[in-house]
Amino acid sequence: MRRACVFVDGENFRHSLKHLFPSGRYSFGKGDYLPEADWHAFFTSLADGFDCELLRAYWYVVEHVDCRPYKIPHEWDAKERVLARWYFDRINACSTEPDRHKLLKTLERELEEARVAIERRARGWREIQAGIESHNDQLEFRRSGSIPYELATKQFGVEKGVDTYEVKVPNMTYDLWIGMGTEVGVEQVASSARNHPGGRARPRRHQSWRHAVDPI
Repeated sequence: MRRACVFVDGENFRHSLKHLFPSGRYSFGKGDYLPEADWHAFFTSLADGFDCELLRAYWYVVEHVDCRPYKIPHEWDAKERVLARWYFDRINACSTEPDRHKLLKTLERELEEARVAIERRARGWREIQAGIESHNDQLEFRRSGSIPYELATKQFGVEKGVDTYEVKVPNMTYDLWIGMGTEVGVEQVASSARNHPGGRARPRRHQSWRHAVDPI
C-alpha cells in the first residue's frame, strides 16, 4: 500500500477552520485555538481518501511571538520617542513634564501587562499542541518562524515562517505528499526524491477547504 505524509501550514489551516465554523456553533469559536477533534482519525481519513496509509503528519506552527515594542528605554526622551509611535496624541496632550512622565509610566505598565498576557496565551497554545501530540503517535508539531504582535493594538502582523513545500523531514520514504493550509494540495512524490517535499513532482490536485468542507 502507498504511504502518505501530511504537511500542515498551521496558521493558515487554523484560520481556514475559523471561517468554516461560525462562532458559537459546535465546540469551536473564533476565540478558540483549535476545535476539539480526533486528529488521528482526521489525518488518517485524509490519507485513506487517496488509497494511502498515513505515515506521518507534520504540523508546522509559530515558534516565537515577537512583541513590539521589543524593549522600552529607561531614558525619558527615548521612552517618549518609542511610545509616540502608538500614543502620539495622548503624549502630545500633556501640558507639563510631570504629566508626560506619569503618562509614559502608565503606558509602559499597560504594555508590560499586554506582553505578559500574550506570553501566557502562547504557552496555552503549546499546551494544546502537546495534548494533541500526546494522543497521536503519527503526528508531530514542528515549531519554526515567528509572528509579530503589537502590544498597543493587540494585533498580530504577518507570520514569518517556513514554507512547508521546501522544509526537509527526517529520512523516510513515502509516496504521496499532502499539504494543508488554505487549501489541500496533493502531489505524487518522484521515486528518486521521496525523502522530502522539495523533491516531489508537480501538483496533481488542489482542493479548497472553503468549497470542499461542509461544517454542518
